[in-house]
Amino acid sequence: MSKEREEAAQERQTRLAARDQVMSEEEQSRWAHIMLKVDADIQGGLGWSAVGVMATVEDPTLPFTYTIGFREHDLHPELILVGMSPTQAHPLLGILYDRVSSGERFEDGQTDSRVLEGYDVKFKALPPDGRPLNVARHFYGLDELPALQVVWPDTNGVFPDEDGFEERFVGWQDLDQIREED
Repeated sequence: MSKEREEAAQERQTRLAARDQVMSEEEQSRWAHIMLKVDADIQGGLGWSAVGVMATVEDPTLPFTYTIGFREHDLHPELILVGMSPTQAHPLLGILYDRVSSGERFEDGQTDSRVLEGYDVKFKALPPDGRPLNVARHFYGLDELPALQVVWPDTNGVFPDEDGFEERFVGWQDLDQIREED
């Protein structure tokens, strides 16, 4: 591990220790289990981790998946895909991780044609509070975490903010329609 990564890991541990002081033992145990899994993904060779949230009958939220670990590469924003199941989103986020770990950088407003075959995707900055990236914010010990939403088009290649977007997909990528993950 490089000296910079060691220092960042130490700083993260200090922030997490301070945060743990205000949690119950049950909350600390739950978060410790999650953090071990995330850390194993990141340090164990994959280089990144993902948190996927699915809708249930009791909670029909939109499914979403977001990354943890992109920040380890030149402070690149984490990414979130909304309206796709984790099974669909994970391979796409993996493609993007490979590119970020090779030095590419994605920015707010940028489009890219090398993620979804035959379609562009667009990157959109999330508000700085990092909603809904609870696990990523906890992992880094940050209240605010830069992140980009990967916005996908309809079957005609039209994005949600453009005229002619297919009515059947309206709202599928709306961050206001997702719940905070537990």
